Amino acid sequence: MTTTARQPAGVPLLPGEDPNVVYPEEEKVPESELQGNARRYVQSALSIRYQDQPGVYVAGDLFVFYRMNDAEARLAPDIMVVFGAAESPPRPSWRVWREGGLTPDFVLEIASEGTVADDAGWKRDRYAAMAVKEYWRFDPQGGELIPELLVGEVLDATGEYQPLPVARDAAGILRGHSELLGLDLCVVGSELRLYDPVAGEWLRSHAESEAARSAAEARVAQLEARLRAAGIDPA
Repeated sequence: MTTTARQPAGVPLLPGEDPNVVYPEEEKVPESELQGNARRYVQSALSIRYQDQPGVYVAGDLFVFYRMNDAEARLAPDIMVVFGAAESPPRPSWRVWREGGLTPDFVLEIASEGTVADDAGWKRDRYAAMAVKEYWRFDPQGGELIPELLVGEVLDATGEYQPLPVARDAAGILRGHSELLGLDLCVVGSELRLYDPVAGEWLRSHAESEAARSAAEARVAQLEARLRAAGIDPA
């Protein structure tokens, strides 16, 4: 199912912008549980990381329209990060000409049987043409779709993608480093995880953060109960 929208009422048109062009806002594309789990984790973890940094925009499955008045000139990265974005309410889509010409800086595509060829083909070419600085691809099916499991590329001065190093560390974790994010993208078992090498911490999703908070509160409550049982006021 696809929802669409014309230019919102009260928003002034830019020079040359056609008010009658209808831009899709949302398109429901079936995804596997593995694909969805990876996408939700990365989007949530990055949203937490950048929640207090103005101008950093994190989105997942959001349409990016890269040519004015052409609703077919679009992509929907599984994960994208834009640096230098204007503060605004949640966007129904990313229209490059309305964002000061900004395109995603970081894109991650999570492979499926129906998208893996496009991810490595025409979409890769389009991301390069849009000057996406880092492009990563991950196979949530353990190498069935992408033999390398994790592929990272960086845009060079000529507008061509060059491979980023991805290798197993001493613990057997497949690891590549994103200079843009300051994070390691890691495959632990068959799961994609994000690691902060400066803080020495794995990034948590909102659900994982809440679970950790609840567990810590439960441990404190248990300790206080034992102290009271021993006649000690925990306060």
